Amino acid sequence: MEKHLLIAAQLILFLTSSLFSAESSWHVDLNDYPLYVKYGFEKSDTVAFPDEDSGKWAVLPAGGRGGRIARPIDLDIPEIHDPEFMSFRTLDLQELTYAIPFSLKIPSGIDVPGIHLAALGDNWEIYLNGKLIRSAMDLGSDGRIAIHHSRRDIFFPVERTLFNNGKNLLVIHFVFDPSFESNGFHQAYPYYFDTFENISDANSSLLTFALLILYLFMGIYHIFLYFSEKNYRYNLFYGLFSSDLFLYLFMRTRVVYNLIADTQIVFKIELISLFGILPAVAAFLQLVQNNKVNRLTKIYSVFCAILAVSVIFTPANINLDILRIWQIISLVMILYIFLYLILWQFISAVRRRWKRLENLKKKQSRFSVFMQTIYKTAIGNLLIGSFILVGTAVFDILDSLFFQTDLILTNYGFLVFTLGSAFILANRFAFMNKQTARLNLSLEKKILEVEQASEQSKIAEKKYRSLFQGHSDAVLLLGEDLSVLDGNKAGIKLLGTTKNKLRDINLLQYLAADEKNSTHARNLFKVKFRELMKTGKPTELKMRFSGKMGEKQAVQVRLELIKSLSAGNQILFRGNILQEDTLVNYFVGEKVQYRISNSFPLTEDISRRITANLSRYMDKGDAEVLYIGLREIIINAVEHGNLHISFDDKTRAQSEGRYIEFLMERQKMKEYRDKKVKIEATITREKVLYRIADEGPGFDHKAFLNAALNSKNETLAHGRGIVMTLQLFDSVTYNEKGNEVTLIKELQK
Repeated sequence: MEKHLLIAAQLILFLTSSLFSAESSWHVDLNDYPLYVKYGFEKSDTVAFPDEDSGKWAVLPAGGRGGRIARPIDLDIPEIHDPEFMSFRTLDLQELTYAIPFSLKIPSGIDVPGIHLAALGDNWEIYLNGKLIRSAMDLGSDGRIAIHHSRRDIFFPVERTLFNNGKNLLVIHFVFDPSFESNGFHQAYPYYFDTFENISDANSSLLTFALLILYLFMGIYHIFLYFSEKNYRYNLFYGLFSSDLFLYLFMRTRVVYNLIADTQIVFKIELISLFGILPAVAAFLQLVQNNKVNRLTKIYSVFCAILAVSVIFTPANINLDILRIWQIISLVMILYIFLYLILWQFISAVRRRWKRLENLKKKQSRFSVFMQTIYKTAIGNLLIGSFILVGTAVFDILDSLFFQTDLILTNYGFLVFTLGSAFILANRFAFMNKQTARLNLSLEKKILEVEQASEQSKIAEKKYRSLFQGHSDAVLLLGEDLSVLDGNKAGIKLLGTTKNKLRDINLLQYLAADEKNSTHARNLFKVKFRELMKTGKPTELKMRFSGKMGEKQAVQVRLELIKSLSAGNQILFRGNILQEDTLVNYFVGEKVQYRISNSFPLTEDISRRITANLSRYMDKGDAEVLYIGLREIIINAVEHGNLHISFDDKTRAQSEGRYIEFLMERQKMKEYRDKKVKIEATITREKVLYRIADEGPGFDHKAFLNAALNSKNETLAHGRGIVMTLQLFDSVTYNEKGNEVTLIKELQK
C-alpha cells in the first residue's frame, strides 16, 4: 500500500512540476506594467516611449495577477467598431500598435532569456527596443491577409544583447480583420519574460500529449470493440467521444501550427470537433444505462451537425457567432446531461437500493446506501466523473465568454470522466467474461445431462407419436407459436380444413371467432398456454371452436408439453367435443352460490356453469349472448374490483402487448391475492337473477351508467361489459358502494 502511495505521489509531482517552476532574475510580468495602444503603426513607435500627452495613445492600467484582455473591440479607440452579429460584410484591414515599457536589471550569468505571450492575433510583428525579434506577417498582393496567425502560447528565446539595463520597450504591431474578435491580446495571461529554460518547462507538452495519446487509443479501441460486437452501441459512442476529444485538444496545441499554417483552418476544425463531443457523451450515457438514445439527444445532435457544416462554409467572424450560439444552447444541454441523465438516475438508483434493502429487512443508514451507490454502481462512478467534468466545462465556457484566461480545465475534467467511463466499461467487459466462463462450465455439465436424457426423450417421442396416430379425439401437434404442425383425422375435421392446408393455420384464429368473444377466448387460452410453458404440467380448459361454416363447438381441451430434442418444444393438443347436455330438458330451477379467487380461467368456467341451463327457458342463441354479458361482469369484478386495475392501467398494458403478464403480476401481489368474488345465481321459469360482489373499493356507477345511457359510442375502449348488461338484462342494480351488482332477466311474463 505504501509503495503504491509513493508511486502516485511521484507521478503527481512529475505532472505538476512544470506548473510551479521557480522564477528567475530575468522574470518580468508584463501584466504588471501599463499597456499603451495606438491606432496605426509607425516605425518610430518601436524605439520612442509612448507619450500620454500626445493624445494618440490609449492606456490600459496594469492587470496584475488577474491578467488583462486587450482585444481591439475592448479598447476605447474611435476607429474600432464592434463587429456585427452574423455579418458577411468584408471590412478593410486595420493596424494597431501595442507598447509596454518595462524595467529590467540584467542579471549576470549565461542564462538565455525568452518571452512568452499568451495569445496574439491576427498578423503581428514583435519589436524589442526597436529590434524586430519575431514576425508572423503574411499579406497578399491585394493587401488582404493571406495566412492567418492568431496563435496561443507564443514563446521563443531572445538575445541578451537586445535588453537595456533599466528601461526597455516591447512593441507589437498588429494587422487584423476588424470583423473577427480574437485579435490583439485575446487571452488574459501570461505575458512575461523569463529564462527560456523556465518558459520551456512551463510550456511542456508532455502531459498534454500523454492525454492525447490516451484519448486516441481509447477511442480507436472502443470503436473496434463496437465493430466486433455491434449489440453494445455504447462502445461506438464512447469511442467517438474519446476520438473527438483527442482531435479537439490536438487542435489547441502548438504542434498543430507546424502542420496547418493558417489558424482559421485550425479554428474551424477545432469548432467542428467541439460540436461533436456533447452529443457523443449524451448518447453514451443513455446507451450504457438504458440501451437507447432519447429524442432530445437526437435533436441536439442534428443541431450540432448543422452548426458544424455551417462552420465549413462561413468566414471566421461568423464562426465565432456560431460558437456563441452553441455555447448558450450547450450550457442547457450540459445541465440536462448532469441533472437528468446522471444526477436523477443516480437518485433513482439510491432509492431502488434503499427499497430493496427494506424489502430484505436489512437495516442500513441512508448515508451508507448513498455511499455504496456512489462506489459500487456504474451510475455512481459516472456521477463523480461527471461532477468534475461538468464543473470544468461550465468554467471553460464562462471563461471563453467573459474571463479569457484560457486555462482549459476540461483537459483534466475529461481525463477524470474518460478514465472513469473506461473503468466502467472494463468492469462490464470483465463481468461478461466471467459470466461466459461460468456458462461454459455449466454447459459442459449439462451436455452430459442432455446425453443421458436423450434416450428417455426418444422413448417419450415414440409414445406421443403413437398416441397422436391412434387416438379418436381431435389431436393436434402445435409449435411454440401455436402454429399447427400436424393433426389426426379428428383434429383436421375439428378445424374444418385439409391435410395439405394444415400448416397454414394458427390455432388462435379458430378460437371463438365472433367479434364479441374473440379477445377473451384468446386471452384465456394464452393464460393457460403460458402456465403450461412455465410449469411443464398439463393443463385443461373448455373452449369454443368455430368450424368451417362458422358453427361453434364446445371442446374440452388438454394441453401437454413435449420436450423434443430433435424438433424443439412442441405442444400436444387433445380436444374432446362436448355433447349437448340432455339433462337440461328436465331442469326446473336452481339457486347456487360460489366464491371464487381472482383466476382468469375461473371466470370462464363459472360463467358457463351458471348459464348452462338457460336454454331450458330461452333460445340457445340468446342464452349464449347472456353468458357473454355475465362473463364480462365477472371479469370486471376480478380486474377492476379485486385487482384494482384502472381503465388507464389496462389501456397501457394492452398497448404494450403485456396485459396477461400485468394481470398475473397483480394476482400475486399481497394486497390483492386473497380477495374473492361472490356469485349468486337463481333460475326459475319466470326469471333469472345473478348477484356478483367483489371486495374492491367500488366505483361511481351512477355517473358511469348515466354516461353509458347517453353515449352513442358503442365501441367504448373499456366498460363494454356494463354497457352490454344494460342491453341484455331487464334490471341492473348496483349497491351504493359500487362493488355489488344484481342482474335480473325476465323469462316469462
